[in-house]
Amino acid sequence: MEKLKIIIVRHGQSVANKNKVIVGRTDALLTLKGKMQAKKVAKRLEKEYVIDKVYSSPLKRAYNTAKEIAKKQKLEKIYVKDGITELYFGELENVKESVCKEKYKELYNLWRNVNKYPSGFKNQESIEEVICRYKKEMDEIIKESSNLNTICIVSHSLAINSYITYLKGYSKDKFKDLKHLDNTGIYVLEYDRKKDKIEIVVSADAKHL
Repeated sequence: MEKLKIIIVRHGQSVANKNKVIVGRTDALLTLKGKMQAKKVAKRLEKEYVIDKVYSSPLKRAYNTAKEIAKKQKLEKIYVKDGITELYFGELENVKESVCKEKYKELYNLWRNVNKYPSGFKNQESIEEVICRYKKEMDEIIKESSNLNTICIVSHSLAINSYITYLKGYSKDKFKDLKHLDNTGIYVLEYDRKKDKIEIVVSADAKHL
């Protein structure tokens, strides 16, 4: 087994996504639409891949998405990893976007319309910090998968895109150039064990929706 296939999936639509509430580490359940998205991506992955192991962030919106994928793959266990959780928003956790936009006009504009990642908010985790802990966790997951062919990671948009930024060798000012990752959108990576190299083979794809 020269290569390990790594499928990274964003969770389905959450109540916070629907209500435009900023959540990073704050838990939010899937909406009815989010549950349907999870079923759709699970069905797609069942057709396209035989997955050996499913990993999830500890947050319910990711874990409940992972449950649908694991069910279709007839896998009983989901492996929870803290390092693949979402960016921590600090003072913005559980705050409505409209409130953030009003209170922090400049920072909000930079986030949504310029950089595409948040920065400058009190106690917020930086993109560099997200990349560091996400890469560390992914390196451990890859080590654990030495005898596997295909694994699935269910995670979050900003965290996933931070890692993809690293894999592409981008500086953070190119974060904005990444494709938008829809709920249950996927990346597929291939890790070459001999070369110790990761290649991105599918980017931000959501054709199942």
